[in-house]
Amino acid sequence: MNLRLDIEYDGSLYSGWQRQPNATSVQGEIEKALKTIFRLEIGIIGAGRTDAGVHAKDQVAHFKAEALPIPLHQIKRSLNGILKAGITIRNICQVDEEFHARYSAKERTYVYAMSKVKRSIDRNLFYLLPFPLDMEKLKKAAKRLEGEHDFINLSIATGEKSTICTIKKITIRETENEIYLTLTANRFLHKMVRMIVGMLIDIGRGKQDISVLDSIFAKRWKRKKGFAAPAHGLCLIKVDY
Repeated sequence: MNLRLDIEYDGSLYSGWQRQPNATSVQGEIEKALKTIFRLEIGIIGAGRTDAGVHAKDQVAHFKAEALPIPLHQIKRSLNGILKAGITIRNICQVDEEFHARYSAKERTYVYAMSKVKRSIDRNLFYLLPFPLDMEKLKKAAKRLEGEHDFINLSIATGEKSTICTIKKITIRETENEIYLTLTANRFLHKMVRMIVGMLIDIGRGKQDISVLDSIFAKRWKRKKGFAAPAHGLCLIKVDY
């Protein structure tokens, strides 16, 4: 049978989603917990490989199992009892055999959170902005990024067959003390969201002109001129199928 997991995690406590031999990952911890329950090795596949420090409110994964050792609601309760702090299984259910957490996904949505003021309790959820941003420039640049483009120069794309992605929407919401950038796309390349946010910040603070995006998409721009926004401001909030 094919089983789907909906997962929430605090990325600041882990070395990223993907299992690693010498580090603690979200995928690795869930697989260890599943092994305890099922009494066998189980590999899970996630909708996306979030970097170290990146959070998720609704990461999706799937795995195959021959049979259930206990009912699904008990598996969920057991997993949450075994898993370390910072990882919660929000739901587990049986899905069609054709369902694939990564390849069946139609779009993914991330939010990048920035704070204009110093924070304490939730400091690991926001990037502290040390400078003001021109919001009009930020919004114009965000609009230019929407649509289908080659994002090879706004990502660390290694081993990808294609670097063409379609950003369906970027919205920017500003409050008195925060700025939230919400990005929805059919797919994201490695570090693509963080490099996009970094470029938007550079444009918003006047270090780059909006016209730089034309050079980026024409592949006349070098990655070293930009920066990737820190991981801890980023959160995967939704995967649509």
